[in-house]
Amino acid sequence: MAEPTLNIESEEFTNLLAEALRAGPASPQWHQAVGILGAHGSEGDQYKLLCAARERLESGKEYRSVRAGPGFGKKVMEGIGAQGQRRRGPSTLSLIVGAAVLTILIVLAAFIYRVLPGVSQQQKIKQLTEGTYYTHDVQAARFESVIPEGWQTLGELQVKVRDKELRLEPAGNPAATAPAVLAGGLVCTTPLAADGVYSISAVFRFNHTADETGTVRLFISDEPITSGHPSGEHELVCQVKSGEVRVALPGKSVCPEFDQVADLREVAVRILINRDLAVVDGPRTRTDLPVEKQHLYAGASGLAPDKPRYVGVEFLRRNGDKSGHLGVASIVIQKP
Repeated sequence: MAEPTLNIESEEFTNLLAEALRAGPASPQWHQAVGILGAHGSEGDQYKLLCAARERLESGKEYRSVRAGPGFGKKVMEGIGAQGQRRRGPSTLSLIVGAAVLTILIVLAAFIYRVLPGVSQQQKIKQLTEGTYYTHDVQAARFESVIPEGWQTLGELQVKVRDKELRLEPAGNPAATAPAVLAGGLVCTTPLAADGVYSISAVFRFNHTADETGTVRLFISDEPITSGHPSGEHELVCQVKSGEVRVALPGKSVCPEFDQVADLREVAVRILINRDLAVVDGPRTRTDLPVEKQHLYAGASGLAPDKPRYVGVEFLRRNGDKSGHLGVASIVIQKP
């Protein structure tokens, strides 16, 4: 029998017992384990002795405890924080929903941008026509005997007051260098403020029905009227010609709407204007039309919003034409 060389409480002896039971009686491990137990006073059935010893040792063995190393707590907390951030981050579904909402908002903003300015403009036009009362004269030319103060003549043709109307003087022999169409009229010497709100009206009278006359115009310009002033480039115009009242915007673009006045001897026109908008009315009642078409024109004036406005009337006559069938009975500029 082998000498007892192992401590019966050691792990090496526990392993020896396991080897002895696995190898069985008569094996060297068996004899060695039995010898060690016998040396310590253990007697009885060898198999039961070995099993009891092994169970006793296994049941009393202490397991190693696991202790955290340096920095373990900090690393655990950092790991938990990183995991929480990953969980709190946007998911794929959240990103898709967010993109869809953003797209809807962009489309809605574009719709509002396109629609609201039109609604706002209609409201401003209604305020200009129905919500404002023009009762204070800024400048008025009612032709009793002479051209009133505050107005000065313009153009190549001479004008004078006759029979309480402003009329063209009879034309003389045209100069060789004279243009094909000549002009003459009046312009108000005091310009209107660009940010003001005004009603500008004129009354035209004819010796014959309106379709037998030349051309007369009520205009508003954002440039001073001089000899070099390019007619039409900077003017909003309400014009009576060949029995029709038409509107021309700056740049000479003519609006499609017009009034037929061929059977009238007196034609009254009016322009309402503010910083950005203009509404032009002729003499005909237009209540049979939709609201948005009851005016000859209602919309952007086309005039510079930051420049003073110059108001006047102007006769146009072909070079060599001596007719004088039309006159201006009055020009009145009013504000609220």
